[in-house]
Amino acid sequence: VQTENGDGYSFSGWRRNGDKAEGVMTFDGEGTYRLTFSCRDLAGNEAETLVVPEFTIDRTAPEVSVKFNESDSHHETYYNQVRKALITVNEQWFRPEDGRITVVSGGEEKKVTEIDWVKTDQGYQSEILFERDGMNALTIEWSDPAGNQAKRYQSGAFVLDTVKPELSIKGVEAYSSNNGKVEPVIDIYDVNLDEGEVTVALDELTGKKVEMPEVESQETDTHHLQLAMGDFGSGMDGIYRLSVHAADLAGNDDEAELFFTVNRNGSYYAFDQKTEAMVQKVFISSPEKVVIYENNMDWLTDSSVILSCNGSLRELKSEKDYTIEAVGNETSRKQYTYTIDEKCFSREGTYSLYLDSKDRANNYSSAEQQTIGFIVDRTAPRISIINLEEQQYYHGTSHNFQVTVDDNTQLSCVKYYLDGRLEEQFSEDEIEEAEGLLELQTGASDEYQTIRIVAEDKAGNTADSGEWHVLVNTSDRTRKFKKHTEQSRTQWRQNSAEPEKQQANDRQAAGLIAGIAYVILVGGGVWYRHEQKKKVSIRRLPDTDDRK
Repeated sequence: VQTENGDGYSFSGWRRNGDKAEGVMTFDGEGTYRLTFSCRDLAGNEAETLVVPEFTIDRTAPEVSVKFNESDSHHETYYNQVRKALITVNEQWFRPEDGRITVVSGGEEKKVTEIDWVKTDQGYQSEILFERDGMNALTIEWSDPAGNQAKRYQSGAFVLDTVKPELSIKGVEAYSSNNGKVEPVIDIYDVNLDEGEVTVALDELTGKKVEMPEVESQETDTHHLQLAMGDFGSGMDGIYRLSVHAADLAGNDDEAELFFTVNRNGSYYAFDQKTEAMVQKVFISSPEKVVIYENNMDWLTDSSVILSCNGSLRELKSEKDYTIEAVGNETSRKQYTYTIDEKCFSREGTYSLYLDSKDRANNYSSAEQQTIGFIVDRTAPRISIINLEEQQYYHGTSHNFQVTVDDNTQLSCVKYYLDGRLEEQFSEDEIEEAEGLLELQTGASDEYQTIRIVAEDKAGNTADSGEWHVLVNTSDRTRKFKKHTEQSRTQWRQNSAEPEKQQANDRQAAGLIAGIAYVILVGGGVWYRHEQKKKVSIRRLPDTDDRK
């Protein structure tokens, strides 16, 4: 007996029955056996050798196991990577033809007939690759040559999905500028979309708090989800990033984002601190550069700067009269800085600046909503004193005199000094109420008293009457004032004189004292208006002599 299982068989021994001898070979152990029998009689004659064909005793069923490569599953049966099944058949008398392997790949069922097997320490092994998206499954049936059946293996159905969701946003163009109806629509395509993993986010990139318009979802078919957003209503001007994220049941995910602007209000304007102070003050004597900021959600496609001086208009030239600098990017607010040279305000007069522009959203903007103007005034006020003469004696316990003050723009205050002390001060409203004619008084004194009037306009220009010396008391005799005063009154004479140049300034004053003119461009036409401030005339008092 030739076998690897020496304990798998036994022999009963010989039993004689006449000229016959019998013996029983019992094979009860698993294994492969080969039996050869030969014999010889006492005379030395040998019988023909009997060879029993090799046979196998097998009572053990094959063992079939399958191990898939490590791959994370999602929702238990969804996979987003190719799966590889390692089949191991533990069968001593293994034959490939004894197995029946059936696969479902991408929803299609087929039998596997050609497969390579490798003998290992674990048994006979082979691999099957699942790489088609769709429904997949593996079934293995195996029986050995002895007819022992292995336990049937079934993997259970699983879905292979290696494709990310397809996302698109329509209804608004990327980096577009929009001043009308804005209603984005989001399309999501995926065979195994997980609707619970769809998120839509709207961010306003300038920091403005906005509420997302209502989003309505609609399934057009089993593989298509559409999200329609409501209109971006009024008050929703801004720079936006609309983003959508979607994932399917296999864990594939993708996102899409879109930048765009909603711009229905165009530009708004601001000044730097120095310009703001100049505009607030209105009246200035030494203008500085004017710096204006134009802010917009979009880039400008055109702009112009128009200057009005006393109603005369001219368009300023870029790089000659002013410079313009733009900062920003597609995802931030754009700011344009206009710096207008101070040489444009060299003349005295009423100035107004008019900015207009057009942005990429086709909004037309202008700075007419914000007054950009001021008055340049370098001329001092004019002072006239009535009923008062230099070195004059006035009998009485007091003496009344009058002062008239006017200016080519607006007065700020008038101060009356007596012997170097501030005796009385008149505000702008008080001067206006008195129509420029101020009633003053000096009391009696045994000594000459010094009278001085100082006037200041809104631009800070000042006028000084110089010193006037008068004696007021009830004595019958007066003392002559000995001090020479011509030098102290020189400045007053200069302020009170009205040469031809001053008369020309008076003619110009009609435009200056109007306040800030508003220049409104309507189409191609220009409308200019101003208010004429009332001119105050000097009222002579009876029996008085006025000096100018």
